Amino acid sequence: MSAARFELGVVTATPAALLDFGPALIADLLACHASGDWGDLDAFDRRANERALREGFRIFSAYDTPAGRAWIITEADRSSTCVLRPEAYRCAATGAAWMHRSSRRSLPTSTH
Repeated sequence: MSAARFELGVVTATPAALLDFGPALIADLLACHASGDWGDLDAFDRRANERALREGFRIFSAYDTPAGRAWIITEADRSSTCVLRPEAYRCAATGAAWMHRSSRRSLPTSTH
């Protein structure tokens, strides 16, 4: 495993992620995420993460595991990282689900 390319901050996981993936797999996925192994993302999202490293944006990884898909999101200020299942990701403002064009990355939906 390569050295970490950025700080994870405080690491949290949703209850479903803890139950489904377990601590050992979560630790492995966090090591991949921190080293710049973005998992199962397309070229567009990989480039977005490289830009996020340079310019201080949020970093997103997705991994297909035997227990299902895992998402890891590190906040732009690197204060925290969350491990979750895609189903757990909801828009805090509207409660609506966010989905990327490839269902791999979240983008806000406009309500205006």
